[in-house]
Amino acid sequence: GAEYSLTFFSEPRLASLAQKLGHDRVTRSVGQVASIIAERMKLIERMPAPAADVDRSRVLGADAAFISTCIQAYFEYVHPNYPFLDRQQIESIALSPHLQEKLATDKAWSALFYSILALGSQYRDGGSYQPAKNIAWAFFSTALALFPDLLISKTNLVIVQSIAVMAIFASNVSCMQLEYVMVSEGARKAQQMGFNRLSARGDDPRNRVFWVLYCLEKMMAFALAKSSTIMDTDICSAVPLASSSELLLGEFDPFLSFVRLARLQSRIYGSLYSVSVRGRQPEYYKATISCLKNELEAWRETIPPPLQPGSLIRPYGIQTPQLMDICIRLRYAHLITTLHLQRASLHLEDSNSGSSEAMEDVMHTARTVLELTKHIDIEPYTPLWVIAGVPLAAFLVLFDLVIEHPAYAETRTNLALLDVGAGYFSRLEYASGGTLPGSISSEFSHIARDYVRD
Repeated sequence: GAEYSLTFFSEPRLASLAQKLGHDRVTRSVGQVASIIAERMKLIERMPAPAADVDRSRVLGADAAFISTCIQAYFEYVHPNYPFLDRQQIESIALSPHLQEKLATDKAWSALFYSILALGSQYRDGGSYQPAKNIAWAFFSTALALFPDLLISKTNLVIVQSIAVMAIFASNVSCMQLEYVMVSEGARKAQQMGFNRLSARGDDPRNRVFWVLYCLEKMMAFALAKSSTIMDTDICSAVPLASSSELLLGEFDPFLSFVRLARLQSRIYGSLYSVSVRGRQPEYYKATISCLKNELEAWRETIPPPLQPGSLIRPYGIQTPQLMDICIRLRYAHLITTLHLQRASLHLEDSNSGSSEAMEDVMHTARTVLELTKHIDIEPYTPLWVIAGVPLAAFLVLFDLVIEHPAYAETRTNLALLDVGAGYFSRLEYASGGTLPGSISSEFSHIARDYVRD
């Protein structure tokens, strides 16, 4: 099968495409995107200086009503995906007369507080795709200035919680250059505190923050094709279960579902991509992939309609923004995991074979991802992997299939879906003010059409 990563084409694949197409337009387009992203990753060097201590204790001029609004937004929109903080505990300090004193004397809690405000304010028109241009970034940079102090201070629960909230903020576009550091450091400190080996009940706050960091770290490692820093064999902490007030759809617990998928993704990496399995016979990979696909299907079936991946998204079944957010996250997490397994199956086949069941599976999955882009909430608070990572992976996979099989019966449909993807990325570029270079994708669509026509 064709060699490509799930984000950008490898150098050998770029050379192969140039030879097949008779030009280097793909190489130049990929280079453009890589340059823009590399420049974005440097923006951390040009961020404004952190707020002075006196400004930190005064909450940068925000009044009590706005603080309350941001905290409410955090627990309304962020907490359903990452249920590890106690709202009553946060508000008992944040909305009390003693807030300024707490901010001036407790750096760990101050970082936690400002990170919550940063996330919450994004849902109150305070976010942006660019750093340093909005109230959300003003709040987050205040927390970020305290990050070095958190690293050298004696670790405690609040420090781990504050880094976890910062890691969640860093998963969006404006802060993508910090995500790896935040997630990795949070996972390290949680294990340093022994949160992975607790005998406490699942609803213990230490368990809650550990499993949130577990999901963040496992999914990030899977996306980057890197080994995880959390050993599954070294975990005995109970998984927290949602309380009745946290459930949004019957008895379904979405966080528990994400924990199970994160564990499966960890097994996929260990079974197929780790150093320990290199050089195994094809029979091993085929049997392993088959078992992993069965496990993934069993996971999918535990999710009820209308959230279940593969079922139709019906507006009357998903009536709140929170449910739609969870719905898209579940579907994209399922689809990108499926794509990994299907590509692994495809690579085991004879590279000279024509269309096959494995190829059609990959094609169907990539098309499904692009069809779902109409449901993505194109806003600064949407995680990068949802708003760009998974759609881009599917777009490049489908492009590659069109180039590899231009005479395939469904090529016309695939070209139409590439146009859908290009349209989505153009909307994304417009909404982000050029921060995300989405319109470059239209070049891939044109290249594919020209190649099929010629």
